[in-house]
Amino acid sequence: MRLVTWNVNSIKQRLPRVLAMIRRHEPDVVCLQETKVEDPMFPAMELVAAGYECAMFGQRAYNGVAILSRVGLKDVRHGFDGDPIPGQARVVSAQTGDLRVVCVYVVNGQAVGTPAYEMKLAWLGAFGTWVAATFDPNDPLVICGDLNIAPDDRDVWDPVLWRDSVLASEPERAAVRSLEAWGLTDLGLGRDLRVGSPACPGGERRSSAAPTRSPAGGDRRG
Repeated sequence: MRLVTWNVNSIKQRLPRVLAMIRRHEPDVVCLQETKVEDPMFPAMELVAAGYECAMFGQRAYNGVAILSRVGLKDVRHGFDGDPIPGQARVVSAQTGDLRVVCVYVVNGQAVGTPAYEMKLAWLGAFGTWVAATFDPNDPLVICGDLNIAPDDRDVWDPVLWRDSVLASEPERAAVRSLEAWGLTDLGLGRDLRVGSPACPGGERRSSAAPTRSPAGGDRRG
C-alpha cells in the first residue's frame, strides 16, 4: 500500500496541489492535516471525482484532519476517548483495506513552560493511553500525520539550537518513544541525514523537517 501524509495548511488553498500529487503518485491513502475547513466546506466532490473516498474531521480556520482512500473507508472515528481538548479537530481514524490508519495533528505547544506546552504533554499522554487501550500492536496499524515533534537530533538542522525547545524537548520525545515501546516502529529511522550521505550529496547537513520557525528565528531551517 502506498500512503502519503501531508500538512496542507488549508485544503482550500492546496487543493490543486493535492490533486496534482495524487495524479502523479497514485497513493492508495492520503492523510491530510491542517485542512482548516468545517466538514460541509471540505472539497469532497473534487476528491471523489479523482477516485477517493473521504473521511474528514474539520473546524473553521484551525486544525482539521482527513483521510482519503481509494481502497475503501470503514469504521470512521472522529477524535479519541480521553482527549483533553475534544473541541479541536486533531484525530481521525478509519479502516482502509486491511490497514487501520490514524491521522493525527498534534498540539504545537507554543513554548516550553507555557500552559500550551503543558496541554501538549497532557494531550500526548491521553493519546498514548487511547492507542494502547484501543489497538493491538500486532494488528496492521499506521499512525501518521504532523506530530509537531522532532524525535531525535537527526530531525533538526541545529541540535544545539533546538535542545530543550518546544518540538524537540525531552518530554515530547519521550512521548514518541512510549508509542514505540508499545509496539510501533518509527518509519523515519531509516533516514540518514549525515554529511556525505545519499540524502546530503552536497556535503551539507539536512533536517527531516522544515518548521516555519526556529528557536532563534532566522532562515526557517528545521
